[in-house]
Amino acid sequence: MTDQKPPYLVPGFRFAGISAGIKKRGGPDLALIACDGDAVAAGVFTQNIVRAAPVEVAHQRVQAGVARAILVNSGNANACTGEPGTRATLESSAAVAEALGVAPELVLPCSTGVIGPVLPAEHIVSHAAPLVAELNPDAAAFANAI
Repeated sequence: MTDQKPPYLVPGFRFAGISAGIKKRGGPDLALIACDGDAVAAGVFTQNIVRAAPVEVAHQRVQAGVARAILVNSGNANACTGEPGTRATLESSAAVAEALGVAPELVLPCSTGVIGPVLPAEHIVSHAAPLVAELNPDAAAFANAI
């Protein structure tokens, strides 16, 4: 028997994944990666003229070169949603930032799922504290939620 850690443990990072009621069929659909300190951030983004609200917000935020968290929801892409989708992205990432005790600009939002409906931000806002409470070194719940 060795003291070797499983390969999914990343020192300085914690992970969470929970059900927040975003997916119509239920199941884990809200995930978070949080860094214990500032992390160098970089990104590659689509050049498509049509970009989802989370892509736009993450692209703007990553320009600072630093992040503390990546917030991911599945079941709703929040794409082709205009200003309401942008508001939902900003509101949900701000709620998670508050629960983490970091500036909203340090949370990079990501969404995947159905195109067209606006992200139900209230589901993320109401689950922000429970999501943060679930943070731990094991990334399995994060992987299941995305």
